[in-house]
Amino acid sequence: MRILVIGSGGREHALAWKLNQSPLAEEIFVAPGNGGTQEHNVPVSDKDIDGLVKFVQEKKIDFVVPGPELPLTLGITDAMEAIGIPCFGPSKACAKLEGSKAFSKEVMVAAGIPTAAYGTFQDMEKAFAFIDKHEAPLVIKADGLAAGKGVIIAQSVQEAKDAAKSMLGDKKFGDAGNTIIIEEFLAGEELSLLCFCDGETPSLCPPPKTIKPSVKAMWERIPAEWAHTVPLLSHRMKNLRNWQISRSAPCSRKWLNAARHSKAFCMQGL
Repeated sequence: MRILVIGSGGREHALAWKLNQSPLAEEIFVAPGNGGTQEHNVPVSDKDIDGLVKFVQEKKIDFVVPGPELPLTLGITDAMEAIGIPCFGPSKACAKLEGSKAFSKEVMVAAGIPTAAYGTFQDMEKAFAFIDKHEAPLVIKADGLAAGKGVIIAQSVQEAKDAAKSMLGDKKFGDAGNTIIIEEFLAGEELSLLCFCDGETPSLCPPPKTIKPSVKAMWERIPAEWAHTVPLLSHRMKNLRNWQISRSAPCSRKWLNAARHSKAFCMQGL
C-alpha cells in the first residue's frame, strides 16, 4: 500500500513513523513534511488540493491521511473520494465544525450540547458593548483557523477589548479573525475525548488531559478519579444520532438535519 500523509508538523511525523511500521505499507510520502520526515517528503503544499490530487494520481497512492485541519476544511477528503481514493478524514461539510468556531457553537446550541455562554461579533463597537456587560475573565477567540494561537484569555475588561481590537481591527490573525467569539471563562480541569469513526459508529480512545506550560502542549492520561466520566461520555457519543434539535439557529438546524441523512456529511477519521 502506498500512503500519503498530508501536513508538516510533529503530528505528521508521528503518523508517518507509525504507518511505516505496518506490513501493509509499501511506501510512505509526506506532503510537504518536515526535517523529521525528510526521506519521505514531497514538495506539495498541504493547502494545494489540486496539486495533492495530481500527486496521488501520478504516484498511484492507495490511501491518504491528512494531519492538520486546513486541508480538511479545504475539501481534501471530498477531492480524494471523487477520484476513488480512501481518505482518513471528515468531509468539507463536517470539517466546518473545526474551521469555524462560531459555526461549531451554533451547532452545539442547536443540538443541545452544553457549551459556554457566548456572543459572536464582526463589529468592534458591538464587541466592546458585550464585553462591558460581562465580568472578566473572558475568552476571546478568532473564528477561523489560526494555527492554535487564536484564543486569548483576558483577565480584565481592558484586556478583552485589546484582544478584540487585535483581531477585528489590527487583523492579528488575518481573515481568521474577521469574526470573533467572546465566551464566558470556565474554570476547572480539561480533558480531550478522541475517537475513531467510520462515518457511523464512534470508537473511543482513552481520554487524555492537556497540560500547557509556557510554549508547548503535553499529554498525559486522565487522573483515576475522572474514570467515572468515561462510560458517560461513551454513552453520549453512541447516541449522537438522537439529537433533539432546537428551533434556534436555522442554519445549524439545516446542517444537523443534513448531517443525519447526506453522505456529504460523513464524519470519518479521528
